[in-house]
Amino acid sequence: MRTVPFENETSPRFPVERWRLANGLRVVIQADHRWPLIASMMCYDAGSRRDPVSRSGLAHLCEHLAFHGARCASGRTFPGRIESVGGLAQAVTMTDRLCFSAVFPRSELTAVLAVEAERMARPLEPQDAEAIETQRRVLLEELHQRSQSRLRAAAFQQIQRLLFPEGHPYHRPAAGEPEDILAVTSADVQVFMTSHFSPRNAVLVLVGDLSVAAAAEVVRRMFEVLPAGVGRDPEAAFDGQLPRDVRPLRVPAAVSATHAHVAWLVPGFGQPEWYVASLLMRGLAAGRSSPLAQELVDQAGVAREVRGALVSMRDASALVFTAVAAPDISGRRLEQKLLEATDLRLSCGLSAAGLARARKKALSDHYFLIQCLDRRADLCAALSCYLDAPERLEGEADRYLDPDQDAIVAFASELRQESSRATLSLIPLAEAA
Repeated sequence: MRTVPFENETSPRFPVERWRLANGLRVVIQADHRWPLIASMMCYDAGSRRDPVSRSGLAHLCEHLAFHGARCASGRTFPGRIESVGGLAQAVTMTDRLCFSAVFPRSELTAVLAVEAERMARPLEPQDAEAIETQRRVLLEELHQRSQSRLRAAAFQQIQRLLFPEGHPYHRPAAGEPEDILAVTSADVQVFMTSHFSPRNAVLVLVGDLSVAAAAEVVRRMFEVLPAGVGRDPEAAFDGQLPRDVRPLRVPAAVSATHAHVAWLVPGFGQPEWYVASLLMRGLAAGRSSPLAQELVDQAGVAREVRGALVSMRDASALVFTAVAAPDISGRRLEQKLLEATDLRLSCGLSAAGLARARKKALSDHYFLIQCLDRRADLCAALSCYLDAPERLEGEADRYLDPDQDAIVAFASELRQESSRATLSLIPLAEAA
């Protein structure tokens, strides 16, 4: 089984052009003329894994500072300049990369790339202590709001702490720790930006209604004059051998019912077994008719909701199953039932029908994702930054069709015996008392 071309179409659906400037900037262009819009994404190898010890959140703080940019004579910020031409600007710090993105009218490519070139050349005024203090307060408020209202993010942060040992770059949260953010100095910011905000350390992705030749000329004019910057420090390879304690971690939280999680380490984004893990997740926990939902919600009646997630990073990912307790069900009973149900399902893997269902769901999710220009740009950026292979966008859907039933069963069996399993429960404050 393979995906088929659109009717009467023999050319690639998602043609990708890529090249590298003399200063090291990698450029990826994916033309799509269906809408008069362009999505841009400038990604730096400057995610939270690059935070120094005791300075978690430094990359996140630098992202905030560079997003707004150095003060200019007009008083307009970088996002203000993009918004003034009809665009929308955003930024995000992840574990492995730090990204600035925009969606804007096709006629404004030069204006938006001018912002990105200026951001790369001068992300912050030297020793701008006022801007640092302002964004430090914003970050601390973000962390407070996240801990109060974003249960999913808080849970995944705890799961990564369990799966990765202290000292590993994936152990610390991408958003940072309050005490570390408070300790960041102006010198820390300057060193980080000088080390990471450079052409040699970046990938520029453009997706949308553009001429490749014309866009290439604009890119060269804007970025070729910038110095390459310093190289990246070598990193030790992650071997994936991180045995952890499987005893449950129970954390009191502002929840009305227990949220129980069980998670395993699986391969990083784009690796062959990452697609196996993705199919297994969808086959077991995607939707109310999934096996785990039927068992825990419909049959045992211990959960009101079951879902799966694959938290993906460059070197490793986390496969997570979550169950939310039904009314009057204790946290410990839910935890026990979730572990029993996942163990049973992993012992079976996926049936032929279950694998077919998971494949269809994966393809549906994939095409739903990349119909949006900004999300397609993000996928191109991930393929570029993690695998140096943006051209894989064209056949990415087919990779979900490669694993057969035997591969799924073998992978599930390995998870059952894996020592790096983490279990976490967010329990109501009343139950914790």
